[in-house]
Amino acid sequence: GAARTARTHVRRQVTERGSVCRSRRCSPAPSPEQLRQVVRGLGMEALAGGPLLCQRDAFSLGPEQETVYLNGAAIGPLPRRSAAIGQQRVATKLTPWLMGGEEKVADEVRELFAKLIGCEPCDVAVTPSTSYAISAAAQNLCSKIREKTVLVLESQMASNVLPWQIAARAYDGCIKTVKRPAQDEWADAIVDAIEAGRRDSNSMVGVVALPNCHWTDGSLIDLKRVSRVCTEMDIALVLDVTQSVGVIPISVSEIQPDFMCASVHKWLLGPYGFSLCYVNPKHHAHAVPLEHFERNRRGADAAEWDEEGAMGDAGYPEAFAAGARPFDSGGRPNPIGIHMLRSSLEMVVTWDPVRISAYCRSITEYIAREALRMGFDVPKLHAPHIVGLRCPSQKPGNQNGRHWPSPAAIVEYLRAKGVYVSLRVKAIRVSCHVYNTVADAKVLLDTIAAALHDLDAKG
Repeated sequence: GAARTARTHVRRQVTERGSVCRSRRCSPAPSPEQLRQVVRGLGMEALAGGPLLCQRDAFSLGPEQETVYLNGAAIGPLPRRSAAIGQQRVATKLTPWLMGGEEKVADEVRELFAKLIGCEPCDVAVTPSTSYAISAAAQNLCSKIREKTVLVLESQMASNVLPWQIAARAYDGCIKTVKRPAQDEWADAIVDAIEAGRRDSNSMVGVVALPNCHWTDGSLIDLKRVSRVCTEMDIALVLDVTQSVGVIPISVSEIQPDFMCASVHKWLLGPYGFSLCYVNPKHHAHAVPLEHFERNRRGADAAEWDEEGAMGDAGYPEAFAAGARPFDSGGRPNPIGIHMLRSSLEMVVTWDPVRISAYCRSITEYIAREALRMGFDVPKLHAPHIVGLRCPSQKPGNQNGRHWPSPAAIVEYLRAKGVYVSLRVKAIRVSCHVYNTVADAKVLLDTIAAALHDLDAKG
């Protein structure tokens, strides 16, 4: 269609401008700004306002008949345009006098992330990982941890658990794990645990640390409901939305978290080495950062800081820069990765989580429906882009005459056939994005059916 024609035209333009050097006679690689202008959207502008179409051409996933990649929850593939920008930025290090401007790009990254979550750019910190961001949150919520309980979910991702374990030990608090409810009604179980803490002063909850959807199987948590209870009881809410932001629409004005962070290498389609963190403005004035360095100090962005020197007899100025910048990590923004991240975020913002979510939901709902018919257990309410398939609770053994193979054996069988998913806490986690289609889902289901037959025969 028109979108494919537009993408072909853009690819021709990029090739003609020498974006990929195939010989010494090639034209020089374009600048990042040229790349952004030439490949911006890869035809996405033509799709704005309507249902999202498949964007596989924006990635390099190989022939559809050979590779079915349903594993974005593990590693999101880097878009081709972001990869091209990264390659150009690596080459720029050969001529360091041409480098610079990363702080401006970092500010653009803050603006793009702010658009996705509905906050001000000054509320966004740029950190290297989600464990770093959560550790910073724990350090700034010590009054909520001291002699209180931090609530987490069973089998929750470690980045949003380990920092709380360490902090709880330091401040005489404790960790309480909410067990997986029978019908995956997480919000009910979380609210019940909070209410139980209100009745027992020895287990009063001070912090609730959650994801938006469970990383193992995509089961959803009703954050609005949990947030209302946290607000009523003055409980801090800290969110790791790595597995949802960029696909599931989310608004911090509705949920009002204290801290909310996301690693960018999954659903934000960025490189490794970044986690973007929303910091509620109420924590700006009394920030206690993990690191102390000049870039998060007021006035450090002025030329005089370096050219004339900022250090006095008592040392350097200590007043923090405004907003969430005190929570940034030390060192300058990575001159390669920050440009790639900006490019990827532009694509996600253009595609729009509302449209991405609707596109993915049609795929996972089909998978969930057919998997149930095959006998798998599936979360009652799952994320639009992630669904976990569990072998029946009667395993191991026979059910309806079938010997169910182990989930690990099924995942290995799929991989051997070029179908990529993950095994996470006994769930076969299937995760799709805009590069997938219902045809991919059909290949997955057919291959699972073959695995059940072949592995049962071997058993």
